[in-house]
Amino acid sequence: MTENTAQMAVKITKNLSTYFAYIPWMLSGVLITACVHGFIYWYNHTEETHIFVHIPKTGGTALNQWIDQQHLRNQCKTIRSAHTHYLDTEHAIRLGYHPITIIRHPIERFVSSFYYWKFGSKDIAAWRRTQQWDKADGIETPNDLIDILKNPKHARYQSTVDAVFSRHEFTHRHHFLPQTLWLKDHTEQTIVICYDAQTLSHNIQTTLARHGIDCPIEQLPNINQSITPPQKPKLTKESRQWLEDLYADDMALWATHCQRSASRTP
Repeated sequence: MTENTAQMAVKITKNLSTYFAYIPWMLSGVLITACVHGFIYWYNHTEETHIFVHIPKTGGTALNQWIDQQHLRNQCKTIRSAHTHYLDTEHAIRLGYHPITIIRHPIERFVSSFYYWKFGSKDIAAWRRTQQWDKADGIETPNDLIDILKNPKHARYQSTVDAVFSRHEFTHRHHFLPQTLWLKDHTEQTIVICYDAQTLSHNIQTTLARHGIDCPIEQLPNINQSITPPQKPKLTKESRQWLEDLYADDMALWATHCQRSASRTP
């Protein structure tokens, strides 16, 4: 080994020794940082004991946004919002949460979903139908849609079923699926809030308070309302019966949780 090589080896050894001397301190720093951030994450997330399960056209968008806003004010800390329609009560429970949801009278919800499907949102411009969207042309009322859906031999049956249950911009099959699909067999483990356009904020506040959940609910804003005509045509007796049969489980769910508290029947 030449003298230069020997000197270089000594220098490298010294540098490595210095480097290795710092390793325990580096590891300690990493561990401390990880522990601090882990504690912060654990502390913030263990407070969230409940999660909102959002069934479409039940006022859930307003409640989700309200919860998010209250989190910024250090309020409603035990409730986690969930901006998705793919979360149901079964998955919420598997994740370790107590689910909260809002249900709506099935007939009223279907009518709202129809106008949302045909026209879009009253207050969100990005979620409105354009003139080029023609899937609902000639289907002017909920009665018209029901007349098609209840008759598999109707000339527009298949195309209309496809239009209703396929994703088109902001609408998809979730708007017409039964609400019981989100609750499944977990109604006893779910905090159920009854939808009423006039008393929704009050219903949410009293239900949460009854379960010991601290989340102040003021007058919720109306968000993502369906565009409806000034005077909505009434459903025919036949249409109502078809909906009651189609959503029989939802009708039973509503009767169990909301019939006594409902101020009206649509």
